Amino acid sequence: IISLVALAYLGACWLLAHKNRLRTVSWLLIVLYSGIAFATMLYWGLNVAVGIFATSFVIILAGILLGSRAILPVSLCTAALLFVVQSIHSLGLITPNLGALHENATFLDVISYITILGVFALIIWISNNQIEKSFERAKAAEAAVRLQKESIASELERESARLRETQLKEMQQMYKFATLGQSTAATL
Repeated sequence: IISLVALAYLGACWLLAHKNRLRTVSWLLIVLYSGIAFATMLYWGLNVAVGIFATSFVIILAGILLGSRAILPVSLCTAALLFVVQSIHSLGLITPNLGALHENATFLDVISYITILGVFALIIWISNNQIEKSFERAKAAEAAVRLQKESIASELERESARLRETQLKEMQQMYKFATLGQSTAATL
């Protein structure tokens, strides 16, 4: 049932992403992974590695998906969740299963850790890839602006030369009229 709910949740995120509701999807993913981290630490204790990974993932995800301004509030909420988990454990409302901390790691644990680290790597790769693409687009736009500036400067230079030539012809014409006028005045 939990898997079906998670798939439906991720399906809803996917649909929202296709409707360009990326900020909403980002928050939904942060809430999902916060819930996973909270549940993991609630039932297996605060010291379980998967819970710490999931908590770290939430903060990294917030920074990547929502920007640096989201890191502090998400970190504070994550810290509050840690205090809630510890309070629930201290009050004896839920006793964590600490047996996992005393058992040797299994290949399932290794696969889980590799999966978590792989997701970290994938998200950071996607983020950096997008940053690099944005940088390349900015460089291309800068080059286009530079070419346009050079083109405008060249056109301005041609137009200035044409204007100077026109002014020179007009001055020559005025000089001819002035000379003609002086000649006419001298003959009268």
